[in-house]
Amino acid sequence: MGIISALISTYDKTGIDELGMALAKAGVRIFSTGGTAKFLASHNIVVREVNTLTGFPELMGGRVKTLHPHIFAGILARRTMQYDMEELTHRELPPIDLVVVNLYPFREVVKNPTCSLEDALENIDIGGVALLRAAAKNFPAVIVLSSPDQYAEFMDRLASNKLDDDYRRRLALEAFCLTKNYDLAISNWLRGGPQLDAETIAPVYKKSSVLRYGENPHQQASLFLPYGEPPRGIPAARKLNGREISYNNYLDLEAAWKLCREFDKPAAVIVKHNNPCGVALGSDLAEAFHRAYQADAMSAYGGIVAVNRPVDSAAAEQILVKGTFFEAMVAPSYTPEALLELKTRKSWCERFIILELPNFLEGLPGYELRYLVGGLLVQSTDLTLWNDDEVHVVSKAQPSPEMMAQMRFAYTVAKHARSNAIVIAKDYATLGIGMGQPNRVWSMERALASAEEQAKGAVLASDGFFPMPDAPGLALAAGIAGIVQPGGSKADEKVVEEVDRAGAIMVFTGQRHFRH
Repeated sequence: MGIISALISTYDKTGIDELGMALAKAGVRIFSTGGTAKFLASHNIVVREVNTLTGFPELMGGRVKTLHPHIFAGILARRTMQYDMEELTHRELPPIDLVVVNLYPFREVVKNPTCSLEDALENIDIGGVALLRAAAKNFPAVIVLSSPDQYAEFMDRLASNKLDDDYRRRLALEAFCLTKNYDLAISNWLRGGPQLDAETIAPVYKKSSVLRYGENPHQQASLFLPYGEPPRGIPAARKLNGREISYNNYLDLEAAWKLCREFDKPAAVIVKHNNPCGVALGSDLAEAFHRAYQADAMSAYGGIVAVNRPVDSAAAEQILVKGTFFEAMVAPSYTPEALLELKTRKSWCERFIILELPNFLEGLPGYELRYLVGGLLVQSTDLTLWNDDEVHVVSKAQPSPEMMAQMRFAYTVAKHARSNAIVIAKDYATLGIGMGQPNRVWSMERALASAEEQAKGAVLASDGFFPMPDAPGLALAAGIAGIVQPGGSKADEKVVEEVDRAGAIMVFTGQRHFRH
């Protein structure tokens, strides 16, 4: 089925000059709206204004231009129905075989904190959504292009006459996915933000890439991104080096990035199997990474690295430590010299995945989704560490401002480790991390074993309260000077008594951070 007439009405003019030329070369009549028509004409492409179809001028400065029966009749006419085609002939209307539309950038506009109600409403596309849905409904006869990303394939298929039914169906599906997510963004905005309602917030996802495999080699995996939305987080990072990013790489890179972005000072995070194994701050990135690596050099082998500052040669030198290798890393940027070192210095550098994420401090979404078999769990994102008004010292001994800062560091790391999480830290570097154990005593033993003698005078953070004094007793016996925990256990009084007996410090935050 060939293309005789096309309707082009786009906000984003990317690529429509090339598309218009390809259509003109194929002898296709092009109808278009104001701004798009002028753009095409400026590239010497013959174009007809839509009012030649409607017999009616654009209204309200272009606010109403395509919402007309003559246009929708040309799109919706069923080519196999004699009545429909006779109706078009009677009214001297051409069938429209191709609809090229992209929508007003509503999401981008309302992200601006200074966006006014008027600006938001003006960027809700009405005619474009209607055109996409009409064309997609009649996809056996009408091809619908809803994104500039689709133009190249379309032009190749047009040139080789491969506009088959499967291709048309796929484009229709993508158009409906786009309009669904577009309406979803508008409804979320009207509510004042995403709500904890899966029907409201669960977007439609489109396959972005096929991954090497899933968590294990016998499992298949792909990366999907919300349809019609710009990538964010790790999927938005630019790959500068290395092999294909795997399923596990994505999970670990995100875990490392989420923790690293919490710190204001130069920070380095090393993650293994979705858990932090070394975290440190430093006067510069080189020092931060050296201290993070030294925190647990054994576990760091084959790990994932995140840093929150541009990587320079000094930092690269520390990352390329002797006797180890890393799977991947993400940073805001790299100096040319550092990037060259990271790409070429060692044999493993060839496969070392290096990601650049300029929007390193981008805000996280307000909700999280986790899928069950037959269900979907939705919760608000854990964005805060503690509320200062709820933090109180429960021990007789009082912490200095410096110790409170150390406790904040340790508690931040505990927030990102699997429950039951215990983090021992000193001088803004982790010494031992126990996590993912079925009881807090085992996590405590693991953290203390890693910290060894360095536990003396260190601070300790727990993501949950202590149900009895046994685990804190182990910490105090090892010389831990300060413990920060949520509080709220029936055994709180007994735990505090043990702390006071040891002359140590205990702080309750009133906010736990379980991570299952």
